[in-house]
Amino acid sequence: MEKKLCYEDGRELFVNKLCKLMNERNFSCQYLSSKIKKNDGYINRIINGKKDPSFEVLFDIASALKVTVAELFE
Repeated sequence: MEKKLCYEDGRELFVNKLCKLMNERNFSCQYLSSKIKKNDGYINRIINGKKDPSFEVLFDIASALKVTVAELFE
């Protein structure tokens, strides 16, 4: 039986992958925030668990990082 992900597991996967992709591309939180047309601290708040991105923002982040939304959760 396949294990179901809970919210916390999915969030941790997303944040870990987001940080990895940002590091690979030398993107700062501020730079990625500006690329998705959000205020400077937006990505930092996501990484620190203070904000959850909307579905639309997930697509914006994926586009800015040149990956699919699914890849953000691998």
